[in-house]
Amino acid sequence: MEREVTDGIRSGQIDLPHTDLAPRLARELVSELASELPQLAEDAQVAASELVTNAVVHTPPTAALRLYMRVDRAGSIHLAVSDGSSQAPRIQDPDGEAEGGRGLQIIQQLSTQWGYARDRRDGKTVWLELRL
Repeated sequence: MEREVTDGIRSGQIDLPHTDLAPRLARELVSELASELPQLAEDAQVAASELVTNAVVHTPPTAALRLYMRVDRAGSIHLAVSDGSSQAPRIQDPDGEAEGGRGLQIIQQLSTQWGYARDRRDGKTVWLELRL
């Protein structure tokens, strides 16, 4: 886990295992870095957990996972997960009985904005922003 504070901007990143442990590790980093924005901290933890869970579920087990986070003085949090899969994220419409499939709906509700970018090599980064 790498952390840095420069000009009032707190940032960090972590390489995550491609296992069920990844969302918890992501929440721990987010909890630490978002501590100065308690109004956004819980939403940031949920959002990070959803981004990482989607990456674990929808990418091959060999895909490298990395979470990036930045918290700025203006009261915004930027989260991004790179996952090694070129498949675009897509919002699903699960029926009421389904146990999963709501991750991006949750991201859409919590975030100010979200999107994804294809990496130069094989892969993508899904990102979101939370603002006060």
